[in-house]
Amino acid sequence: MASCRCIQFNSTGIFQSPDFPKYPLSSVLAPSSVLLQHPLLCLLYKFTAPDGYIIEVTFDYFHLSPRTDRLFDDISNGLIDEKTAHNGEFCAREIEVGQTFYSHTRYLIFHVQLSGTSRGFHGTYNLIPKGRFFSNAIEIESCRFRVDSLAGNIFSPNYPYFYPTTTNCTYYLAPRQGFSLIISLEYLNLRRYACHEDFIDIYQMHPKVHLEKLCYDSMPPYQIQTMHGYIIEFHSGNNDIVKARGFHISFKYISQQLSQNMPDESNTPLANDNISDLAYLSFSLFSSYPSTKFSSAITDVHGDEISLREHCTVRITSSSVVDSDSPFSGVSGILNSTQYVNGDEPFKCQFIFLGSGTERVQITFLYFHLYSRIPHLNNNTNRCDEMDHLSAHVLIGTRMSRIEDFCGAETPPRLMSTKNLLTLDYVVRSTRVMRRMMTNAENFGFVLKYHFRSDLGLSEMNAEVRNDITCHYEFNSSQRSSGDIFSPNHPGYYPRNIDCHYIFHGAEKQVVIIHFEYFDVEGLAACGDSTHSDYVLFSNYQTQDRTNRRYCGQICPRDSIVSESNYFRMLFRSNDIFDATGFYAHYQFITEQISQINRVKVTSNAYPFVRLSLTLPATLLSLGIIYRWSL
Repeated sequence: MASCRCIQFNSTGIFQSPDFPKYPLSSVLAPSSVLLQHPLLCLLYKFTAPDGYIIEVTFDYFHLSPRTDRLFDDISNGLIDEKTAHNGEFCAREIEVGQTFYSHTRYLIFHVQLSGTSRGFHGTYNLIPKGRFFSNAIEIESCRFRVDSLAGNIFSPNYPYFYPTTTNCTYYLAPRQGFSLIISLEYLNLRRYACHEDFIDIYQMHPKVHLEKLCYDSMPPYQIQTMHGYIIEFHSGNNDIVKARGFHISFKYISQQLSQNMPDESNTPLANDNISDLAYLSFSLFSSYPSTKFSSAITDVHGDEISLREHCTVRITSSSVVDSDSPFSGVSGILNSTQYVNGDEPFKCQFIFLGSGTERVQITFLYFHLYSRIPHLNNNTNRCDEMDHLSAHVLIGTRMSRIEDFCGAETPPRLMSTKNLLTLDYVVRSTRVMRRMMTNAENFGFVLKYHFRSDLGLSEMNAEVRNDITCHYEFNSSQRSSGDIFSPNHPGYYPRNIDCHYIFHGAEKQVVIIHFEYFDVEGLAACGDSTHSDYVLFSNYQTQDRTNRRYCGQICPRDSIVSESNYFRMLFRSNDIFDATGFYAHYQFITEQISQINRVKVTSNAYPFVRLSLTLPATLLSLGIIYRWSL
């Protein structure tokens, strides 16, 4: 690093690569420069904040060559050398537009190496008082906090920096006589797919009852209210590789006189079943988009019933849709069916979800238990029409097509619309008297999360996206040697009428291996067009390949699939008739070694791709991703 050029920053402003937006080396190095003997330009960007401040940097453009830059955001004295361990490493386009980083101390350093193919980067930086992120709580023991103030905030350890590995913290918010307590989830960033290790448990304090478990996919804003106090527990596993920032929760004690129009749960009996606790939580129906200001009031699900005459049709629109008639508008939110009851008699309500022209509607059921004549009757669409049920429809062309009727106590799969419109018809054929005759007096209804998405739920694949094609993802071995691929909206129903392209580009002499862990693609026999089957297809060519092999059904391909060259194409196609939960697979690029790979040509129908024999070394079947970046 002794030969690196150091650039100092000590006030708010912008930062960028040399001569941005031109290629950095185009003007920094003259043709006669001796530095041209070296393939990379080395720069150190050093940000220094005053005592009591930290640094916030936000990128609005980032495009580097693979594996060249480093980030040091936990430097205690502002000094680094070749032996200093970096805290994050990014390359290519791994830093997204708008992505923000925070330092842990008053120093933050970028070690950047720029090649002739790097387009560079641009962003802004700010100096932020560290006291803004101090919890309004007293630490009574190691990572055990007690709240004594009437309003404030609590944060995960080190916030807004990454939380430590193996963290177990508890926050006690005791009840106050004559006051109601409201807590709101303002920000949440936990490790993806690590809900068994990284999560937040929320308990009612007196009596202690588990209310909620928040994981990486819990969408703020989330808000609940009680008069019985809360206990909040935060747990984390290994946060050293795939780093996450943690949480920010605000709290407020409101006197009963000021909160007389808000929900009062002091006399509400608590169910013993944890899932049933969802029935009395108070959810706010508003946007989760971070830049949106929220003004919606808290909705009490045990308050006054909403009459069918006023709310038989409920319209929920995306924040990108201009619709002054819709009372609910946002990117995502929570909907609780217990708000839409109509006295003692049977009734019907329709929920209409409308996104912009480029969005799809995603529905995730958090709780589902509808009344049936036989307790705990599982879903059976042949009988759902005869009992309480929920019917889902999506727009196909110019008509609404039914996905399925859901009834009983089995939680429906996650749903996604084909276009920007999805409707749910909630039909209650039972009377209140009939429901009260159930021996366990269960809470009937459902709670769902809705989300207006433009990425088909595939952004977690970390692939390059072709914006000019609806579903086109490219995987390059120079950026990531292995990873996961899955169908849109997996593990829920994939959308109808979808063509998804998964393109793999390896280096010279590389092949790609695809191994399916889960496979459920609606279809019959050879998956031909005459059977109206959805299917997955593989090809070694960019052009039309008449000898392609199709896969469908519910049985995973028996062996791993291997390309013949460094190019491979996978197509997933669904029609407008059937629904299924799709597939989940691993991929890995490897250097071809004839002596190690026992290739078997698939002779049936003379299909030209190959399968990986079971004699392949076991290490090639371990296809996990090793993440080299954070946030």
